[in-house]
Amino acid sequence: MTEPRNLEPAPNGTQDVTQVAVAEWLLTAAADISQALQDWRYTGTTVLACGDTFSALRITASVVRAATNLREPRAIADQLANALLGGPVVVSRDGDSYYVLVPSRAAQRNLPAGVEYFGRCSLLVVPRPDITDPGRHGQASYWAVPMYDPGTLCQLDAALQLVTVGRHRHLTKGTEQ
Repeated sequence: MTEPRNLEPAPNGTQDVTQVAVAEWLLTAAADISQALQDWRYTGTTVLACGDTFSALRITASVVRAATNLREPRAIADQLANALLGGPVVVSRDGDSYYVLVPSRAAQRNLPAGVEYFGRCSLLVVPRPDITDPGRHGQASYWAVPMYDPGTLCQLDAALQLVTVGRHRHLTKGTEQ
């Protein structure tokens, strides 16, 4: 595979080697690598297939906010990085959903209500690895928790624990009103 040339250069004018490696790994989920690279170049996002390289869990923003007890995107991202042990998380364009990237075998588990599994035959809008700042990239999807190494995914148990805490707090808050 050729080196993705579409990552934004680092301040010193070079591309971050890890971001390039992560991009190459993510692109293994692209139906058309050339198109995915072009999409990343012009829009900052591309559509990747779930189910082989990775799968994803969609968690609503309200559950994530309840789990973290936070509202500010950067503070939520910091808390997610801690709670999910550095597992990668993408935030949807509208900020209503968080997509936790997990191993494809996650489908073998029973998932709690309100968690949507993106496996085979599912598509996910994925930002370039360097898009991590919601303020800088406007209304585009971004990495709340970037993928730090190619193939490093979130532990399913960590994601489910986050959901359990968030749902409990969300339901408790609803009954206290």
